[in-house]
This record gives sequence, structure tokens and C-alpha cells, in this order.
Amino acid sequence: MRTWLTYWRALLGTARAAFLEAAQEPSVLLCALAGVTLTTLIPVFQFHQMGEPGRLARDGGFACLLMFGLPLAIACASATVHRELTDGTAAVALAKPLPRGLFLVGKFLGIAGVCAMFWWGVTAALLLAERASERTMDTGTQILDMTDARLSTLAMLAPVFALGAAALLNYLRRARFGVAALAGIPVALTLLLLACGFWSPQSADADAACCAAGAAAACESCVPNWHWAWESRLAWRCVPVALLLLFALWMYAAFATAMAARFGGGGTLGLSFALFALGLCADAVTRGGAAWWRSLFGALVPNAQHFWMADILARGGRLPAAYLLTGCAWTLGWCVVFLVAGTALLNRRDVG
Repeated sequence: MRTWLTYWRALLGTARAAFLEAAQEPSVLLCALAGVTLTTLIPVFQFHQMGEPGRLARDGGFACLLMFGLPLAIACASATVHRELTDGTAAVALAKPLPRGLFLVGKFLGIAGVCAMFWWGVTAALLLAERASERTMDTGTQILDMTDARLSTLAMLAPVFALGAAALLNYLRRARFGVAALAGIPVALTLLLLACGFWSPQSADADAACCAAGAAAACESCVPNWHWAWESRLAWRCVPVALLLLFALWMYAAFATAMAARFGGGGTLGLSFALFALGLCADAVTRGGAAWWRSLFGALVPNAQHFWMADILARGGRLPAAYLLTGCAWTLGWCVVFLVAGTALLNRRDVG
């Protein structure tokens, strides 16, 4: 019993150290800021509704989540695993004694926590951008295409406030700036998500447009700008689809963690993106016929297309819960396979 408790504490300590070290990486904060900023900017540069209000914001937010999440996960693995193995820091932890497999799992859990923090921030920005996107409104006398400019402005300012709060905490409490900023961005966006339920989307813009046109009657018929009853006008059906992308980030983070046990940063980056590229081609390869090598390819390469389900949200669609649970189980299985392979690679390496 004492042995298991010791291993559990060692696992949590390794995961915590990996999370703090990865969150301090400049590349992690840059990826988080880039993903959140580009997502919140989508309503500003939206010139077409793509056949459905908010669709461009949804698809753009999902793309930012995947495009910036993959480099973030790979950079975290290279920083927390390969660097410690190279500079001898890992030798101190493994001399306690700590099983090498447990060491690798702890590192992966810390990286998974950083990916989850990044996902939280970009998903919150996605929900805000979807609500602030251009929509068609009938004011009674004319039909207007309006955006929620107030919400777009506040969404773009939220990361700035989070960085300012992180700098203040670093100055007053000597808090880690990277960790405070990475946690402050999703918190600020979540507070904005809660606050935006107390005003009606686009009502201020519609009132201004009506008054500029001299339509006093239309102004009186517009929805009041502020109200005390909280109304959820957010596209919560986007969250399950975003969760699938988080599962994808965890899977590729597990692969990068395994590869970082043997290869350097460049090798880990190349192998991880090669696996992602092969996963994008999996559908075309496996559906080309019944050849044995096609079946082998489908069994050895995780299909990245299974995680991209943005199109299912078109025209009010929703992701089935059974598909989400299946994706979770599939991701867990691949993570176990990659971490077992990484443990084998780490066992063949001289850490001391």
C-alpha cells in the first residue's frame, strides 16, 4: 500500500512539474495568444455568412484549435522530456527510484493539462466569435446584416487584460508569468461568456442604424440593449466537436512524448507532423481497395479525419454522444500504445 501511495505521489509530482515547465515555454504562450486572437478576429473580417450565420467563426475556431494546438503539444513534449533527458535532470528523478514508464506518463499528464488549458481558451473564444458573427436582423422597416461589435471588442481586449493581470501578479507575488497568463486568458474569456448573456446581441448596432435612417418606430421595436435576466445565446453544440479536437491533441501529445524519449526537438516535430499527414491520408488509402497493405496502414496509422466533425454542425446539427464516447475510447487506446512504445524507447536509453 505504501509503495502504491509513493508511486501515486511521484506521478502527481512529475505531472505538476511538467505542467509548470511546459506552461513557462514562450512558444506555448505564443500559440495560445495566436489561436485566441485569430479566433476573435474572425467576426471583424467576415464578409460572407457561408450559407449559415456563425459558420465561418465555428470552422475558423476549430481550425485555429488544431493548427496551433499541434505545435503547442509537440513543443511541450520536446521541452519537458527531451531537454530533461539531455541535461541530466531526469536522472535525478529516476534515481529515487521512479519507474521510467511512470516518469513518461507523468510528463504526458502535465502536457495534457497544458493542452486542456489551451483548448479552454480557444473554445471560449470560438463561442464568443460565433455569437458576435454577422446575422440578418429584421427591424420592421428594413433588413440589416449586423454584428455584435461590443462583444468582438471585449473579446479582443480580454487577452490583453489577462496579460496585464499576469504581469501584475508577477510583480506583486512573484508568480510565474507564463503560467498566470496561460490560465488568465481562458478565465477572462469565460467571464466574458457569462457577462454577454446580459445584453442582446447586435441590438446596439441595430438601434444606431435605425436612428441613422430616421426610423423612430423601428427603434422602439428593437430589443432592449441591456436586461437583467441572463440569456444563453451561445452555440453550446460546438463544445462536443471541440472536445474531439482536444482528444486529437492528447493523442499527438502522447506520440510526441514517446518520440521525445529518443529523438530531439527536430526529430520529434518531423515524426509528429508525418504521423498527422499520414492520418489525413488514411481515408483515401483504406478506401482504395481490399489489399492487405491498406488494412495494415489503417491499423497502424490513426485516422485524423475522425476528429474533424465541424461539418456536422451545419443547419443546426449536433454531434452524437455515442460518437464522442467512441472517440474518447479510441484516443485512450492510442495514448496507451504510444506511451508503451515510448517507455520501451526510454528503457533502451542511458539516462545517467
